[in-house]
Amino acid sequence: MNFTKGASIYEQIVEHILEQVVSGSWSAEDRISSVREMAVKLGVNPNTVQRAYAMLQEMEILENRRGVGYFIHAGAEGAAKQRLREEFTREALPWISSRLKLLEIEPEEFTGMLRRELTDGAS
Repeated sequence: MNFTKGASIYEQIVEHILEQVVSGSWSAEDRISSVREMAVKLGVNPNTVQRAYAMLQEMEILENRRGVGYFIHAGAEGAAKQRLREEFTREALPWISSRLKLLEIEPEEFTGMLRRELTDGAS
């Protein structure tokens, strides 16, 4: 995982785990690395990972089974997808909309561009 400037590291860890769940890389009931293990893997402070895990528990993406470890919550995929959609709607969509207006790209033209991108990206 490569961290970028702009967002805090714990938020980037949260985003990474949400993407892993939505993509199907991690499924309900999968055990994930402990706080310490994840901190070592990522080269970050364990407190940073703990903060990310706490946030994911609040979202019901992770559950902590005392003495056993952290697991992907049973309803995590739906919750993760909903969270990422909300984030897209709140952050990316306004930016895209402002660019379309600035560049005078009509919705139909953008739809065609998006279809091509999704088709080309799928191959």
